[in-house]
Amino acid sequence: MKKTQELSDEELRIVARDEIFEFWKEIFSETLNEEYNLILFIRYAYMSRHGHIQKKEIYPKYSKMFKNLDLDRLTKYLKDDLLSQATAFKVLLDSNESMPNFSNDKLKNIIECLKSTNTQQWFSVCLAVLTPIIQHRFNLSETNQETLVVKIFENLHEMMFVLNYSDRLANKLETKLPEIASKVDQGSDVNDYFSSLSNIDDEIVQLKGTLELSYSHIDLIRFKDNEFFEPSNNLGNMFLLLLNYKKNGGRMNFKTRTLEHVLPQSVKEEEWPEFFSYDIERQKKSIYSIGNFLNAPSGKNSSLKGLSFKQKKSKEDGYLLDPLEGTDNYFKNIDDDGWTEEKIKERQDQLIEMFKTACLEKKQV
Repeated sequence: MKKTQELSDEELRIVARDEIFEFWKEIFSETLNEEYNLILFIRYAYMSRHGHIQKKEIYPKYSKMFKNLDLDRLTKYLKDDLLSQATAFKVLLDSNESMPNFSNDKLKNIIECLKSTNTQQWFSVCLAVLTPIIQHRFNLSETNQETLVVKIFENLHEMMFVLNYSDRLANKLETKLPEIASKVDQGSDVNDYFSSLSNIDDEIVQLKGTLELSYSHIDLIRFKDNEFFEPSNNLGNMFLLLLNYKKNGGRMNFKTRTLEHVLPQSVKEEEWPEFFSYDIERQKKSIYSIGNFLNAPSGKNSSLKGLSFKQKKSKEDGYLLDPLEGTDNYFKNIDDDGWTEEKIKERQDQLIEMFKTACLEKKQV
């Protein structure tokens, strides 16, 4: 086999193209695959460096960028930049994927909270923040360094959470967050990197206030409105995930969660005779009350569907999360026949007070 220096220009180009193909395969077949939203990835990977683009602009933007790179620089871009971004994207979407050089469980949990909001605008900043840690193998041994990364994610989650609970539009976030993401230093100097994180955190906090996307901007009446929660399980799920995150200091690993209605959406007479006797509208006030909600792991709550409260308690094997754990209103502390209209209302009021204490009365750290 010829040595590299003995190869012709054409042969070198073939070798380079083969390398490019292998790196492309590593990114889009091995690190990521068809189970991931690859269009979402390449769009937000670009926006995390260069600012906002529309979906229709993905191809022309990448085409222009690739044309401006020679084969060596293109190879370097794929194996260093895009591969690191793909690894970061996998961390954001895969609950089982660990973040390299990061010991803080709060990061995985706040990512789960972010995912529960069913929004996408945060991807650009999160990719920009995580990619240098992966690419340059930063050792985040100092607690305050890991804390700053988590704090940025918490601030992003706050905006996405409030967006779901308000009538505000995401238009400005769609353009502003990629602009902020592009200011994260992607170089190999860890001090420059963390200096840029401090700056973008300040910008995100300022943006929260400007766009009125802080917890204080939520109308708390919404938390008592069963009609608000009825169309989307997502709203109740993200509410309980937030309270579980706050209650446990973000350190309990709860992975991906879905919403469990203790009083089921379809009330059966043999399992719920008292509620069955109520008219539909009265049933709904309890069914879609936050006091009737628990967090269940994805795929688990189907095994509890339609069961009575007594049966659910006996079959539940420690996987349901209730922010009211440790109180009299914790679901396991309630009598088998105690899941009543009054108890659901009592739990609702206690959860709202918990939100006030955790998100409004205490300064966000």
